[in-house]
Parts: sequence; C-alpha cells; structure tokens
Amino acid sequence: LLTSTGSTLTNPPANFYRTADDMNDCVETISQVFLGARLQCAKCHNHPFERWTQDNYYGMGAFFNRIQRKKTQRADELFVYVARSGEVTQPRTQQQMKPWLPGEGDVENPDEIDRRRTFAAWLTKPDNPFFGKIEVNRIWGHLLGRGIVDPVDDFRDTNPPSNAALLDSLAKDFAENGYDRKHIVRTILNSRTYQASFRPNEFNEEDVRFFSHYQPRLLSAEQLLDAICHVTDLNETFGSLPPGTKATQLPAPDLVNNDFLK
Repeated sequence: LLTSTGSTLTNPPANFYRTADDMNDCVETISQVFLGARLQCAKCHNHPFERWTQDNYYGMGAFFNRIQRKKTQRADELFVYVARSGEVTQPRTQQQMKPWLPGEGDVENPDEIDRRRTFAAWLTKPDNPFFGKIEVNRIWGHLLGRGIVDPVDDFRDTNPPSNAALLDSLAKDFAENGYDRKHIVRTILNSRTYQASFRPNEFNEEDVRFFSHYQPRLLSAEQLLDAICHVTDLNETFGSLPPGTKATQLPAPDLVNNDFLK
C-alpha cells in the first residue's frame, strides 16, 4: 500500500495516494493509521503536549514528498509515480530535512529510488514499537467495541492503554506470526475476554474500560439493512453491483447511492 505506484484503476492500492494527495496528507494519514500518532499540530509548531516536533513532521514528510500524481486520458484515473528528486524544507528554520524515523532519528542513506521502501521496511520490522500495537488495538476495538487504547488511533502518553501488558503481548504475538490478521483475530475470539457474558455483576456493572464483561453494541447500518432484507425476504440493490450483494459486502458505503446507508 505505502509503496504503491501506477494506475489507480489497474492497481487499487495506488488509490491511497488519491486520498492522501500531498505530502502533508501523507504524513498525517500515515502517522495516524500506521503509528497511532496524530501529528497535525506539529505541522506548524512543536506539539504542545506530546513528544512530536515540527522537525519530526517534515522529516517524515521527506519519505513521501516525491510522490507525484497525474491525470490520464481515462476517466477517474490517476497515475502515481515517484520523482527522482525533491527535498523538504522546514518552514520555520528553512532547513533541508533528512528522512526521519521515530525512535531512530535521521536516515543517512535511504533508498533513493523510492524512499518509501525504507519507511515501509522500518514499519514492518518485528521490533517496530508502533505498527503491531496499533493494528492489534484496531482489531481488538472492532471485535469488542472499544480499543485497549481508545480511540483506537490515538496513542499518546496522556491516553495510556487500559491494559498495557495485554497490548504488548498481542503485538508481540502478531509480529512473531508475520502480522497475520487471521491469527490475531482467532486469538482474540478464543479468549475468555471476548467470550465473557454481557451481563454484569455487582462488582463490574459500571465498568466500560477494562473488559470485565462484554459491552453490547448497536448494529451498523450495513448489518441492520442486511437483517431487514433477510426478515422481509426483499433484496436490496446497489447500483451496478451484482444482484444479491449484501450491504456488509460493500467495499465502501459511499460507492453507492443508498439513503439507508447515508
């Protein structure tokens, strides 16, 4: 995904750079999705409450500033490619920034063909302190309704995990098994925590943070629509998608014009 190039029609991962359409969007989106860090404040100044600095922001930007996008003759197609040159200047100090990695500092010899490869290799190292934790936390939040860190993409010193040892253990297991999402989903589903009753007792009835009992959740709009269709034996259609397509099978609700899902 992060190192994708080419046509957004024939290479779907390249659409990531349709959404993250400039260096700033890349830094802010990638840091939040893959590191659990919200760096928006560091764009203009050092973060007032967290560890991130303006140098960090533009140092990360040096991995992604060479990404270029151009329209083609085909409708709705962008072609994503990497320029051969281009550096990032820190706007406050006017210093040319070297690519920078959290916890490691400046990268002296990044992959000059595509600096994103250096970032992706660091991100997926088994001992990376960010990626494994945010991924298992996101999966945990999806399955149990709340992350061990919540919100699931807001890791910071002032928002500590409700169970740091659990998060560390899941992240370690995830990395040791090749970042296999099916493995970590199976691990969570087989846990006593996931299988706990939703009925509280007198000791945990007010707990909403420590997973002492299961928290009932509302159905999503997609789940509710599928349930209504099943009960009424009426099929919903979604534009040009094949008949019988379920709402929960839609890659994104905004791809179809459906009033129920708005």
